[in-house]
Amino acid sequence: MVHLTAWLVPVALAIQPAVTRAVTVTNLDTFSYSSGGATPEGGLALSGGVLYGVTLNGGSSSDGTLFKILSNGTLDNDFFSFGGGIKGANPVSGLVASNGVLYGTTEYGGTNGTGMVFRINTDGTDFTNLYSFTAENGSGYNSDGANPSGGLILNGNMLYGTTPQGGDGVYPYGTIYRVNTDGSGFTNLYNFNGPDGETPEGIMLLSSNTLYGTTAFGGTGSGGYGNLFKINTDGSGFTNFYNMNSGSGDAPYSLALSGNTLYGVCSVGGSDGVGTIFQVNTDGMDFTNLFNFPSDDSGNAPDGAEPWSIVLSGNTLYGTTSAGGTLYEGALFAMTTDTMIFTNFFNFDYNVYGAVPKGQLLLSGTTLYGITTEGSASGAGTVFAVAAPVLETQTIPIPLNISFNGTAVILSWTNPVFSLYAAPLATGTYTNVPNATSPYTNAITGSQQFFELLSN
Repeated sequence: MVHLTAWLVPVALAIQPAVTRAVTVTNLDTFSYSSGGATPEGGLALSGGVLYGVTLNGGSSSDGTLFKILSNGTLDNDFFSFGGGIKGANPVSGLVASNGVLYGTTEYGGTNGTGMVFRINTDGTDFTNLYSFTAENGSGYNSDGANPSGGLILNGNMLYGTTPQGGDGVYPYGTIYRVNTDGSGFTNLYNFNGPDGETPEGIMLLSSNTLYGTTAFGGTGSGGYGNLFKINTDGSGFTNFYNMNSGSGDAPYSLALSGNTLYGVCSVGGSDGVGTIFQVNTDGMDFTNLFNFPSDDSGNAPDGAEPWSIVLSGNTLYGTTSAGGTLYEGALFAMTTDTMIFTNFFNFDYNVYGAVPKGQLLLSGTTLYGITTEGSASGAGTVFAVAAPVLETQTIPIPLNISFNGTAVILSWTNPVFSLYAAPLATGTYTNVPNATSPYTNAITGSQQFFELLSN
């Protein structure tokens, strides 16, 4: 028994869920199936105060468009129309902007109809087909890849990207490639074969001379839930450094990097099957499932479901879910990486703000920019902006209550994640009281003890 004749009850503090100031989402523009581009896809690029993006559909040939939104809010939703063939068709990945030039890919079109890499000036001139992926051979393979959809990385005068299909490996499970910005020097850096991943669709990250990326399927984990990989920019050192599983999440997509730590989202999997947020070291160690998006038996997921993209600012991750939310149309969320405080700070409404925000978020200063692929009055999607909310935490006391029954002292507390600790002096070393659960009873028979609550 713990002997007690005097006591001190320090107050324990618990971090409560985040609260945010009210946020306002602004529809910068909406799209229409009746004119210009429709169904924006991929992420946005910002150059000289102008936003640039692509639409999957619409335009003069219904093969998609390039659009831009000027700093005064004016939308030009068709400053270039894709037209099939060497003009490409159906762009689904975001753009890269550099020195007045935009770089991107189309999923279809090109010389062989299997997609292409292009460049165009930001004023809509000098559209150039930099590289067309090859046609299928007699075995149904495209040796250099096919149907690029994951976006590009620009490093100096080189572009890096992935294709979710094709390649000259054992199976056509996708490739990693590079090509110079003038269209020369195309190189197939790596062919996926299944155990090392298959269907790389997410946007890669570049750190120093290492590319990091994800595959939606394959890997050596049970179930083929996808994996995380890294490869040097010269094509050497490919490593499948983490294989996903149903508990960690399935089909990883977007990544963010801080030092040697990668953060990412899985669009499915986790405890309720509707997605996760995770972190892992770049060497594959210390994988942690930070957050499981919850879903009830009826399929309701008020925090969001099927997370699609994340960006990192300081110690806060901002992201989108393409489904779920209180209106079932997708949501914006934020989570701190140090205290793991999560909040759904905006729920999309199909008719007002659009729905299914699938594009990669763009963070510029303190403003987040993104797209919805559906919704608005015409149903053809929107471009939105929102101030990145500053998460705040609240701490509230967890009281350690004390009462007497004549011969014993009874200690009680309400939060089961806190454990009881005791020390002979207030300034002493507090040690855990074994098997102490609330209410905890001790006879008053001897020396003093001081008690506190500590989080497990």
